Parts: sequence; C-alpha cells; structure tokens
Amino acid sequence: MTKAPNLDAMAAWAADEMCKAIDGKKVSPEEADTAFTKALAMVQESGIYAATIYLQYRSGEKRKLDELKAEEQLACHALSALVRLLGRKELGGLGLAFGGPAEPGDVNGQKAEMRKHMAGATDSGLEQVLLVKQLWEQALTYARYIARGQKKGKATGGGA
Repeated sequence: MTKAPNLDAMAAWAADEMCKAIDGKKVSPEEADTAFTKALAMVQESGIYAATIYLQYRSGEKRKLDELKAEEQLACHALSALVRLLGRKELGGLGLAFGGPAEPGDVNGQKAEMRKHMAGATDSGLEQVLLVKQLWEQALTYARYIARGQKKGKATGGGA
C-alpha cells in the first residue's frame, strides 16, 4: 500500500516560502496578511486559475524583486510557492509540475507560460483540481497566520 502524501506538511512548506518576502522593511507583516487574505479569497471564490491570474495581476511587471513594491513582491512569492508546490515529489503522480523556472524572481518573466500551465491543470480532472484548491487554501491560510504571528511579535517586542 502506498503512503499518502502529507498535504499539511506541503502546505506548511509553501506558506514558509511565501513568507520569505516579509522582511519588516519593504514588506511588512500587515501587508503580507492583507495580500494573503485577498489571494485566499480568490482561491475560495473563483478557483486556482482565477487565483493565478489575480496574483499575476498583483505581481507588477518588473522582473527584479528588489524593484517591486511590497504587494508585488508578495504576489510573486505567493504564486511562486503555489506553483512550485505542484511540482513537489509527493504530488509527482498528478503530473502538475510546472516545466519552467518558478522562483519568485522568475514569476514576471513566466506569466504566459504559468497561465497556460494552470489552465491545463484545471482540465486535469475534478479530483485533482479540488486537491490543488484545498492545498492552496491551506497554504495561504498558514501564510496568513505566519504573517499575523510576525505582526504580533513585532507589536510585543518578541521575535517571530
């Protein structure tokens, strides 16, 4: 019997990847909380393809992360983590891995390819789409709470 993948651990990994954008200088925990909440709402209300388009819209146009505004950096980190999540070896059997580079700095140079890939992913069967949707929702929920924890740590003088 094959061992089922630990989706919770994968969602936690993606949340940690998203939150790497939070540096307390250009990107604050408050901005991250807001951005992740909006992305989560998009996944819940409209699905994974709509969330991809939304995050691409929010990611701006510039290709260097240090030239992006806070919201744009957060969108790049979120979309990067969510797309790379599909390529995790634990999900290898689903065949949903993105073929191009998907690091945060690559997102704005790969928009058309990512849209095409995610359009194909939504055509991969209802069970797979629902699995990805659930995984993305969990990852964004965790990212929100990581950001909120950093916000609370900042307010009380503690570390996060």
